[in-house]
Amino acid sequence: MADPLANTSLQSSLVNDGRALAQELNISWGQLISMALKEFISRHRRSVNLVEQLNIVYAEDRKRNPK
Repeated sequence: MADPLANTSLQSSLVNDGRALAQELNISWGQLISMALKEFISRHRRSVNLVEQLNIVYAEDRKRNPK
C-alpha cells in the first residue's frame, strides 16, 4: 500500500520522532497519524465549543447588566 503521506511536506525531525514513537508504542505509522488527527480534531472542537459557551455567558451577562 502506498504511503498516504508520501506527498505531504513534514519536517524530517517530526517524521523521525513520529516513526520512533509508533515503534515504541508498537503501532503502525498510519495508526499513529490517525490517533494524532483524532486528538487534534477533538481538542479543536472542545476549544470551539468553549468559546461558544463563553460568548453565550457574556451575552447573557450584558443583557442583565447593561452599562
